[in-house]
Amino acid sequence: MSHNHKKNNRRKPVGEELPVDQPQEQPEDLEEQTSQIIQSGSVTMTAAKHVIHCLTIVGQIEGHYILPPQNKTTKYEHVIPQLVAIEQDPSIEGLMIILNTVGGDVEAGLAIAELISGMKKPTVSLVLGGGHSIVVPLACSAKQSFIAPSATMTVHPVRMNGLVLGVPQTFSYFEKMQEKFSLENDIRVSTLSRYPEVLTMEEQAVDEEELWKGLKKALDGAIRQFVETRTSEGEHLREDLIEKLDNMLKLVGCIEERSPQIIAEYRDKLETKVKELLADTQMEDSRIAAEVVIFADKICTDEEVVRLRSHIVHMKDTLVSDDSGIGRKLDFIAQEMNREANTILSKANDLEISNIGIELKTEIEKVREQIQNIE
Repeated sequence: MSHNHKKNNRRKPVGEELPVDQPQEQPEDLEEQTSQIIQSGSVTMTAAKHVIHCLTIVGQIEGHYILPPQNKTTKYEHVIPQLVAIEQDPSIEGLMIILNTVGGDVEAGLAIAELISGMKKPTVSLVLGGGHSIVVPLACSAKQSFIAPSATMTVHPVRMNGLVLGVPQTFSYFEKMQEKFSLENDIRVSTLSRYPEVLTMEEQAVDEEELWKGLKKALDGAIRQFVETRTSEGEHLREDLIEKLDNMLKLVGCIEERSPQIIAEYRDKLETKVKELLADTQMEDSRIAAEVVIFADKICTDEEVVRLRSHIVHMKDTLVSDDSGIGRKLDFIAQEMNREANTILSKANDLEISNIGIELKTEIEKVREQIQNIE
């Protein structure tokens, strides 16, 4: 018995003794950790003094849409249950998130970030390599955040609380990055403008009813002013035309007054000429009277003068009437007046009447030009 007792109590070499506070990992624990890494990309470290769960988020975050098989992805339906389990597991003392992602589903990434920020257990994030878009809120969601000197993070506008992040939200993320990663904040407008979608242009929907209210008010004012201006122009135009027509009536009166004088002057000239040619020979008065009658009939413009006066009076009456659409009517009357003036000029055998006829035609042309502005 004593021999066996001494044999069993033989001391082991010092190098073979294990510290009491460093338990040796069993093969089944290593197999479980290996399986955990392969399936979910995470592992719970139990060999050290504290139990820390290490969660990796790499590649693209796969959310509502399944990405192609060749893409390296982190599925949010795997990560979210893990976070809940870590929070509820009393044996796990903290969480470490390793980030190296190129973005992905924004809603899924924000959901993961919200869960991480709401955890009561200590959390720490470490950014390795490159990080795009959603990596910023993921990194900042942990209570402590670190970034490797060789790592980079590219900030894109992402959605937060259902709204598209613009410049204010981007600046807010920059400030968080500056505080947590001890980065120098050298943000400039020219720097921001180089990032895609930081500055965007959106076409705003136009309220047609509200637009029409403002437009209708402006149109009503413009139309009212236009009508008032046209009315004022019309009044001045009518006054000018009536003044020209009154002057034409005076010229017609001059022709009526001059016509008998032409015949008397022709008779006197004819008698004087006959006396010079025939000397003492007497010529019958009837023969001279016949010549005067022929001449008077040739230069007679009584009909033309009467018609011209009638047209002038008719045009004046039309101008002072309240009828609408008188432009074409006035133009037709002006044509008739011009024809009568031409006939008077062709029959005129007197310089004074010719001058009056030319002045008449000038006034008629002025009237015709003015009539073109009347509807």
